[in-house]
Amino acid sequence: MPIILLIAEKVESLCGYKPDPDLVAGFLSGLGHRLTQEKAQAASPSQDLTKGRQARTSPLKEDGHIGFELRGKKFEARNAREVLIQVMELLSGEDRHFCERFASRPKHRGKRRYIALSKDQLYPFQKGKTDLSGQSRQLKSGYWVGLNYSKKSILGILEMACEVAGLRIGKDLIVNLGD
Repeated sequence: MPIILLIAEKVESLCGYKPDPDLVAGFLSGLGHRLTQEKAQAASPSQDLTKGRQARTSPLKEDGHIGFELRGKKFEARNAREVLIQVMELLSGEDRHFCERFASRPKHRGKRRYIALSKDQLYPFQKGKTDLSGQSRQLKSGYWVGLNYSKKSILGILEMACEVAGLRIGKDLIVNLGD
């Protein structure tokens, strides 16, 4: 069981109130927040957590290149899936509890999870349906991210990631997933 859920259950057993997983994660991330910020500021482009190339052009929304801009830093990608992977890698690299908080959110897509500790949780086998577990990628954090999504769904996942990370889509994270 993820540590955030264990802490929430322990708080409930001690005081009768079960805190929201985001509240617990916020508390935990606040403990090491300053150190995380210092590491993020010290990282150079060659030490990025992704294999994305830093963009050398004007803002992504205007130039039509597939990619994203995170807090003013631009990244190119080959496709929408790569944008999703790179953003998840960066956010989980900045905050070690990001994936845990994201995975513990109740709002995902029905039985399917956008991010999970195992790829079997991403696309649970349903009788008569194709096994989609090959449509996933394991992040450096150990979590798996599903990739069998439309561009519209990927944008929704990125919006949810921004909520979890405390970012504003369109401001802190600007994406271009292509036509």
